[in-house]
Amino acid sequence: MFITPEDGQVYYTSDVYAFRDGTAKTKGHYFYVDSDLNGFYETVYIISNLYTVSRSGTPKYDVISIGLNYDGIHDFAPYEELPDKNEPISDFSNLAKESAMFGTDWVYNFNNLENNELLEKKDDIWDDYKPKDQIF
Repeated sequence: MFITPEDGQVYYTSDVYAFRDGTAKTKGHYFYVDSDLNGFYETVYIISNLYTVSRSGTPKYDVISIGLNYDGIHDFAPYEELPDKNEPISDFSNLAKESAMFGTDWVYNFNNLENNELLEKKDDIWDDYKPKDQIF
């Protein structure tokens, strides 16, 4: 099944950073193939927008990438954007109000916890995107 998306743009890479930045698409077409004839088109050839015509008049396209449609839905995309999660991990404001603790040979200032990098959640791109279909 030969498909050209409405905008003429197709995904050609599984690079999550390119997907996030909007550079994972190029002009082209999808050619869906049902390799085991079960009615589900699991193999997707991502083909160039440009083609040459053979002597017999048949158009010949270059294959840019090959994709596997894993999710059972025929909207081909390498990732699905997950909804935003606005959950505070910790609230250091109450700890910052605690006074310093003194021991016989130690001192701990709770105010310093607020700026401790080890306690901060690192941003991970996989918090925002879930793999959907694979492109090779």
